Amino acid sequence: MAHNSLYRRFRPDSFDKVIGQDYVIRTIKNMIKSDSIAHAFLFTGTRGTGKTSIAKIFAKAVNCLEPVDGSPCGKCSVCQALNNPANLDVIEMDAASHNSVDDMRELNESVGYPPTVGRYKVYIIDEAHMITPSAFNAFLKTLEEPPSHVVFILATTDIRKIPETILSRCIRFDFKLVGVAELVGLLKKILKEIGRGFEEEALIAIANAGDGSVRDTLSIADMCLSYCVGDITYREVLEVLGASDPAVIADIAESILEGRVDYLLSKVDYLLSGGKSVTQLQKDVMVCMRNIVYSAKVDNADKLLDLPKNVFEKIKKISATADINKAVRCVDILAEEENTMRFSAQPRILLEMALVKAAMDEAKPLEKAKADTADSNATLQNAELVKRINELDERVAAMSRGAAVEDGGDAARGRECRAELGQIIQKARYSKYFTLLSALGDVVGSYKIGRVMYLEVDREGSYNYIKEADNIRFMLAALEMKRFNIDSIIVVNVKKEEKNYESEIGEVMSMFDTENDKIVTTKKSK
Repeated sequence: MAHNSLYRRFRPDSFDKVIGQDYVIRTIKNMIKSDSIAHAFLFTGTRGTGKTSIAKIFAKAVNCLEPVDGSPCGKCSVCQALNNPANLDVIEMDAASHNSVDDMRELNESVGYPPTVGRYKVYIIDEAHMITPSAFNAFLKTLEEPPSHVVFILATTDIRKIPETILSRCIRFDFKLVGVAELVGLLKKILKEIGRGFEEEALIAIANAGDGSVRDTLSIADMCLSYCVGDITYREVLEVLGASDPAVIADIAESILEGRVDYLLSKVDYLLSGGKSVTQLQKDVMVCMRNIVYSAKVDNADKLLDLPKNVFEKIKKISATADINKAVRCVDILAEEENTMRFSAQPRILLEMALVKAAMDEAKPLEKAKADTADSNATLQNAELVKRINELDERVAAMSRGAAVEDGGDAARGRECRAELGQIIQKARYSKYFTLLSALGDVVGSYKIGRVMYLEVDREGSYNYIKEADNIRFMLAALEMKRFNIDSIIVVNVKKEEKNYESEIGEVMSMFDTENDKIVTTKKSK
């Protein structure tokens, strides 16, 4: 007999068995009890939060002859008939494969047929964001004024792709992520029903790994049931997840905060040599630093973090003497290196150096200057002046780009680099880079001078987005793999070049006492 996954075997068949969506359930129940059923609903939220399950329960409940507190009774003739997947009154449609105008025309024609056993004919359209704009337009009239016996339920994980014309015709329900405590309660109930023992810490680890998705949580639990011979233990769950022992991660975090680089590197080597993933270790350290901040700043942190008791006690002990500012800076450093590590051939080295940098990190010079009241004003003035001079350098370079191209710029090579960037980004599977691809569409000129690539942009928003540090690093890493020999990318806002900056340059120069090499004044605020 084929194995039946937990998330299919324990899919809820009544509203009382759904967890984490209380406001949705309460609203729908009241609609059913008062017999005020709307003609179109839109369910949106992260995968695995119950959108399709609730849609199926709702379809039965509105047709049930004797609903129990708004839920289908499961015993009447209509409920029995609707349990058959071949019934004609509950139509499930996968919009990922039925998203054309022809599919919508076929749907429009089918709504005219009345239900066979119940009061309503319910159409459940999953992944509705995959429907094309033309198909949505063909569906509009039917969605707005369907026959009285028809109810539409659209489910989507990407509400941004649903047109406003569709949103305005539906009652919208936003499904939230399910809390760890509720997921743990569900796991306990299921494991007791199937007769498997467990450790409390193991279930907490599974629920945390599920990231608020019931389906993901039950899929992970399925793997753990197969991996563990007897009871589900915390140690074995960590092995299934590929996660590191929280006690070891806490030791790493403590060594970073205390600046003990030798101990830090030995622990990192112990984990990575044991086969732990570099990206997973980076994530674990960031989460641990976040937990330390919670423990230091939040009174009921133990309830919010849902950590095993011994792990929380260790983190609480670390947070009592830790420099919280250093913990926050550690997260910043690791976050900055995340994209670089993703495209690097040596991610381990980058992670180790990022951790060493975090361990040796001290207060920034500007922050020290602020603490020193005697020098704080001079330091701030210097910082402001350097920033403005750097901005003017970039503008002057932009104004002279035309002459630079004539003196040896390689426009053809620049266009080749730009085209290659587009192809690389299209192959990426991260939504952020598709936004970058859209912004690169506003590049009106590109050329290469030596080992520098210039991108001319004529829209302010695209100019600001392309020049973000993360995007520049991504483009450099992508072009490096293609061996274009580019060391830096300069983004030029061509609309700003018409401005005359002579007066602004003169204003900045007036701030200098050139003979004594110091600042004599600052720009007055308007």
